[in-house]
Amino acid sequence: MDYSSSGLSMEQRALAKGININAIAQQVRTAVKKGDVVRPSTCSQCGSPRYIEGHHRDYAFAFEVTWLCSSCHKRLHRSGFVTLFDGEPI
Repeated sequence: MDYSSSGLSMEQRALAKGININAIAQQVRTAVKKGDVVRPSTCSQCGSPRYIEGHHRDYAFAFEVTWLCSSCHKRLHRSGFVTLFDGEPI
């Protein structure tokens, strides 16, 4: 299946598979607030200090996060990147 042309957002596709990516992202935000996970002050891609977001390659691994500025994060997703859960495309 061509996931990018399904007409559904990544969140909708994930929910259809029983995966709540918002809850996973909340786990990371909570861990950052508690100090269990450190959000760097710069983007790992371009070094920008703009707002840094967590990017999940595979949501099955909630705390394996690449920290990107919003511009690099959007660019990555627009490039055809396929998000996974436990190795399977969402």
